[in-house]
Amino acid sequence: MNYKILLKIHLVLAAFFLSFLLVLPLSGGLYLLGEKGSTSEKLLFITGETKNLDRSSIESLLQENKIDHSFEYIKKKGNSLILRPSHREHIVIKKEGDNKNFYLVKPNFIKSLVEIHKGHGPRLLKSFQIASALGLLLITISGLILLVKRKSLTKDILISFLSGAFIFIALCFI
Repeated sequence: MNYKILLKIHLVLAAFFLSFLLVLPLSGGLYLLGEKGSTSEKLLFITGETKNLDRSSIESLLQENKIDHSFEYIKKKGNSLILRPSHREHIVIKKEGDNKNFYLVKPNFIKSLVEIHKGHGPRLLKSFQIASALGLLLITISGLILLVKRKSLTKDILISFLSGAFIFIALCFI
């Protein structure tokens, strides 16, 4: 493939996925540094409902309590049900004794980024994240091809690539 065409494809892909490529290391880096964000919780109501809650019963309970809240799916975690997506205001239902307590949970900005990073955003965003992963792979491969085609840089880039790969593999299996 022509060098200029490959370079243009590489740069267009990189520019298109740039926002995702900036958020991912930001949220992941903050998380690894111990800054996972925070949430605030507000008790909405308590129910003595004894049957297992499914989507329709949860929607009915929300309507009965005059709470307008939409959700895409339900995630069970321990004694809790999380109405996702959880990168924005969402509801968590906690089983506490014989009751089920409904809480409105508000994540702060960092917590929202971390939730998106973990794939807890809306389904459409998840599809974009999958496309972004493929885009990142294409950007990386096209970048390596572009570098190999520049004969003056091949040796330096190969040494740098192999050094980084060696360190990564060594750290993974130590």
